[in-house]
Amino acid sequence: MIQKLLLLFTLFTFSGNCIETAHTLYLKAYQLFSEHQFKKAETVLVKSIKMDSDFSEPYFLLSKVYFRLQSHNQAINYFKKGQKIKRKIKEHLKFSQSSSLDEVKSGIDSVAFLSIRKIKEAKKAYFEGKLARKKGKWYLAIEQFERAVDLDSGSITYLNALGDAFLDVNSHYAAEEIFSNSLDKNIFQRSIYQKLIQINETLSRPARAMHWVLKGKKAFPSDKWFKDRQLYYDYRVRLKLKNE
Repeated sequence: MIQKLLLLFTLFTFSGNCIETAHTLYLKAYQLFSEHQFKKAETVLVKSIKMDSDFSEPYFLLSKVYFRLQSHNQAINYFKKGQKIKRKIKEHLKFSQSSSLDEVKSGIDSVAFLSIRKIKEAKKAYFEGKLARKKGKWYLAIEQFERAVDLDSGSITYLNALGDAFLDVNSHYAAEEIFSNSLDKNIFQRSIYQKLIQINETLSRPARAMHWVLKGKKAFPSDKWFKDRQLYYDYRVRLKLKNE
C-alpha cells in the first residue's frame, strides 16, 4: 500500500501538481527514512504533524526516526502519542458504527459490565505484551503493557511489565517513573528497589540511587543488602561532591 502511495506521490511531484499536505509530507519522509536520511525525515515529519495533529502515521514514523538517532525517550514519547490518537479514532468509529443505542448499557449494569470487560481486556493485553517482548518486538510490548495499565491501573504486575519493557529500549527515565508508581501502590517490592538503584547507577546518579537505597532500607530494615548499598553510595555521593 505504501509503495503505491509513494508511486503516486512521485508522479504528482514530477508533474508539478503536488499539493503539500500532511499525507504527502509523510510519504516524502518515508522515502527519506528508507534512504537513511533520518535528520531530513525528522524535519518533514514535524511539519506533517503541525499540518494535521490527528494523523497518527507520522508519529509512528518519527518514533522510528528517533530510535535510529538514539533518542530513545523521544522515540517512546512519539510512539505513545501516535498510539493515543489511533486508539481515540478507533474507539470513536466503533461507537459511531453501533447499530442501536441499546448496545450502550447504562446504570449499575453498565459499571459492572465495563469493569469485567476492562479486566479481561487488560489481561489479554498483558499476555500479548509478554509474547511481543519474548519475540523482541519492544515497541509492540510497550503498547500492549500500556494498554493493560490504562485498563487496570491498580495492577502492579502490569506496571512492572511496562517498566521492564522501557528498560528493553534503554528508556531509563520512563522506567524509573513507572517503577516509582508501582512502589506507590506497594512499597514491599524488593526487586523494584533494586531495579531503581541499578537504573540510577547506569545513569551515573549516585544521589538518586541513594534515595532508593534509603527507601528500600525503610521497607526492609533488616536487609543487609540495603545497608551495604547505603555505605557504598554514601561514599560515591561524597566523592562526587568532592570532585565537583
